[in-house]
Amino acid sequence: MYELGGGRNFANLLEAALVGGNVASTTVCIVLDLTKPGNTIESLLFWINAIREQSQIALDALGQTNP
Repeated sequence: MYELGGGRNFANLLEAALVGGNVASTTVCIVLDLTKPGNTIESLLFWINAIREQSQIALDALGQTNP
């Protein structure tokens, strides 16, 4: 289990959690800070895109090593 508290500053840590060997069996839960409701949708979209991009990178790497 990984917890990436700290906001966008730690988005690059997704590459440690979403790697080829475990990306297919990983569950992601996005928790949003509701103290600033005006940023909620923007934050959600940021994290969805970051997770999507890193998942694709991990799947591509997996496909190259284990077609």
